[in-house]
Amino acid sequence: MSARKTKKIAIKDRYAYTIKDVTFGEFNVLNSANAWWLDRAKLDKLITAYKNGLDDPEARVYAGISRFNYNYFLEKHPEFSTIKEDCQEVTNLVARNAITSQMKTDGNLAFKWMERKKPHEFGQKNNIGIAVQVNVGERMKEIKEKYSR
Repeated sequence: MSARKTKKIAIKDRYAYTIKDVTFGEFNVLNSANAWWLDRAKLDKLITAYKNGLDDPEARVYAGISRFNYNYFLEKHPEFSTIKEDCQEVTNLVARNAITSQMKTDGNLAFKWMERKKPHEFGQKNNIGIAVQVNVGERMKEIKEKYSR
């Protein structure tokens, strides 16, 4: 068997499958004897959960994965942290697109957007005036008497 063929077989055996997605590109899932991630449906659910804006505990529960097993998966697939972050941005982009589309017809929404994006220019200006009255008359009288002797 040639070295090239051996290398292809070794790479093929190393990965159980590859997930291709427009959000993060390709993700090679490691092969294992009995890991939960061999059930592609669970990993697909985990990715979907992150795309729906869920945090780690919610995503794990949604996909049916224990904390211990999830942490082991991250140990074996450290690149998944970046994939998770990219997936979590999907919800933010959907929300941003919805908001910016609505701003064309909703001036109040446009103003709220500008208040948050440019608070120094569009944010509320809070001028707080504080009046303080200090009566130092008696104390000044005492000091004058003490040092004028």
